[in-house]
Amino acid sequence: MPADGPLVTQQQQMEQVQLIPDQSYLESRAAAMTEVEGSITELSQLFNRLATIISDQQEAVERIVDNVDLTAENMQIGQAQLLRALRTRFSDRNLVVKVFSIFILFIVLFIVFVA
Repeated sequence: MPADGPLVTQQQQMEQVQLIPDQSYLESRAAAMTEVEGSITELSQLFNRLATIISDQQEAVERIVDNVDLTAENMQIGQAQLLRALRTRFSDRNLVVKVFSIFILFIVLFIVFVA
């Protein structure tokens, strides 16, 4: 039985040696983890830049929407002014016709009563 004791101990030591990873394997895993960490950091920076760009574009879109609303209001005001000008033009035309009619009436009356 004592012969089995050293054999079991030697076998356990072999199993433990197999469980301890190789140093080069550990170094390669550490390098891979460092690379993954760098990739994650770079990805985080890209997302931060993307968030900044989106925020800037949101402000630009809001300004565009405000400008479109202002333009619509200005168009309505302009249309109202054009309609008012058209009405004024027609009323001026009617006034010119009335004045011309009165002028013709005076000429006719002048010719009839003076001549």
